[in-house]
Amino acid sequence: MSIQTKDQFDSAYEHFKRVEEPRDIVMFYHKVLWEQSGGKCGFSVMDKDEMKPEMRTWRQQIRDGKVVCKDYNNKSVKTEDGREWHILVIQDAVEGRHSIDCIGMFLLSFMVDGNVYAFKRKSHRDQVFDYINKKKK
Repeated sequence: MSIQTKDQFDSAYEHFKRVEEPRDIVMFYHKVLWEQSGGKCGFSVMDKDEMKPEMRTWRQQIRDGKVVCKDYNNKSVKTEDGREWHILVIQDAVEGRHSIDCIGMFLLSFMVDGNVYAFKRKSHRDQVFDYINKKKK
């Protein structure tokens, strides 16, 4: 693991803003991309179609008791550039097993263990949350 700084994350966020596309609905930290780029970029995105298989995986992992997605982690925050992001956190079911996600700490100004997903629209975040936490009938 390499040292990660706020300045690096700010720079990576600026890179993200230059390459993001209108169809992208969510941004998240991608550790492998970060390391391969030497900390120059490390944010990945998904559009609605890319989210579908991820949502199915999360839903199954929640049913299997492997991960959790708690509603109290659903927050809306603003970055320094004034953009509002709507947060969804996927966490290991065993508390403390996950590490702190750097995108939350350095870019979004909060700390939480697990994987942070920052949605552009609250409605998209809420739809994903509701789908993955839907109880099996």
